[in-house]
Amino acid sequence: RPYLAGAKLSLADIAFASFLYRYYSLEFDRGEPELPSLKQYYKNLCKRPAFVEHTHIDYDGLRVPGAERV
Repeated sequence: RPYLAGAKLSLADIAFASFLYRYYSLEFDRGEPELPSLKQYYKNLCKRPAFVEHTHIDYDGLRVPGAERV
């Protein structure tokens, strides 16, 4: 099945994929396994322009000055 709840995109996909956006956009060692099915699921969602518009939100403006990771 292409989406979490079946054949159609649902709110479950949008909520979960917003976490995946952070997972794939933050730089950190993800270790193993590479999770190819999860990566492909996310790539398929990212092919949907409306999905990208509403889930790929830049949080840089929310960073606290001086609280950078060391």
